[in-house]
Amino acid sequence: MPILSAPKNYREQILLAKAEASYGVDAGPTGANALRCYDVQIKPLQADKKTRSFIQPHLGARPSLMAMQRSEISFKVEACGAGVAGDLPPHHDLLRACALNSTQVAATPTSTIAATATYGAGGGGTVTYTRTAAYAGVLARTVTATCTTAGASGAAKFSISAPAVGHLPAYNVTNVTLTDGTALALPGGASITPTVGTAFTVGNTFSIALTPAETRYERTSDRASHGSVSLYMMIDDERHKIVGARGTVKLVLGIGEFPYFEFSMTGYFAPPELAVAPIGDFSDWTDPLHIAADTSSLWLANKELVANNAELDLANTYALKERIGRRAVRINEWATKFTSTVEAPALSDLDLWNVSQSRTRITAQVLHGKVPGNALFIDLASMQIDAPSPSEDESDYMLGITGDVLPVQGDDELKLCFR
Repeated sequence: MPILSAPKNYREQILLAKAEASYGVDAGPTGANALRCYDVQIKPLQADKKTRSFIQPHLGARPSLMAMQRSEISFKVEACGAGVAGDLPPHHDLLRACALNSTQVAATPTSTIAATATYGAGGGGTVTYTRTAAYAGVLARTVTATCTTAGASGAAKFSISAPAVGHLPAYNVTNVTLTDGTALALPGGASITPTVGTAFTVGNTFSIALTPAETRYERTSDRASHGSVSLYMMIDDERHKIVGARGTVKLVLGIGEFPYFEFSMTGYFAPPELAVAPIGDFSDWTDPLHIAADTSSLWLANKELVANNAELDLANTYALKERIGRRAVRINEWATKFTSTVEAPALSDLDLWNVSQSRTRITAQVLHGKVPGNALFIDLASMQIDAPSPSEDESDYMLGITGDVLPVQGDDELKLCFR
């Protein structure tokens, strides 16, 4: 009689991920920890095969053992925001497991407006203030007040200005009277309520820094600070657990697509088991913005360029390490890379050949999204680029850029910000 065919359905999949409170201790992810992911590739059992090469009085293969048993997985998730600037994005636990620490800047006046003003050269008048309305922009700004009419509270007049930055136009308001207890409007919806100390004279200036609400990720070389996750991969009714997972990640942005993270991770192997697949809760996952001229911007060496794509590869080196008494997946090193294909700029504007040949260190930034809650900002502090690679795109002269992202003081080479 023929065998009845009722194979398991490979397309019935769900992947869960949850941060571990203690390394290597199963965090027990549930449907609330479901990842909106795709292109999942899992190798449930990987090992170093150790052949038992004893002699024998006949020909033939020898038996073997499986050492360093581990599971490997790679997958892509949409690089979306948290929905509210300053909240944790849905891939927070995964990013922490790639040697990144996080800092949250809440969407409050005290978090987004500097506590004190910075005075210009020459001194003069003084002012203190309370911070009364939060800054709601997605790019940092510095606003400068310049005294145009001398006096104290109720008499001193100012021009309030901030230079253009990215998609934001220059801000300039004149003839503003500085009065104790009266709100003073700043760019991006921010405001302060001032109290004038020493009277101002014409030409006196003070500046106030405005910071976007965000969750910011930065490098950490401290192994004790490296996070880890427990991953559950369901295929039909078969559950594969990967505990103690760490790895690396690549952020990819390409024109006409939506941005995504590509994670590659390794963790402990556990025998698969039968389980009921949970119902995934994807309510934390916002819809991503596609990459287009009006949603994205790129700067190299403080020059805004036209580009087809941008990619940030953390390029962590990681592996399962086992000794008597301990085993763990360790992130041992990294050599972060940034790549992009840009329209060749005029040599008089930005000579990328000279930048490469002279080994000049430059900055790079990418902004995707302009609305708080779904904006992504990449800030690279110091990069050396290789020789540009010329190419053609429908007769346009393009240059391929590959850069080594370098630390300045240490752990400060990149900021990945969800705003």
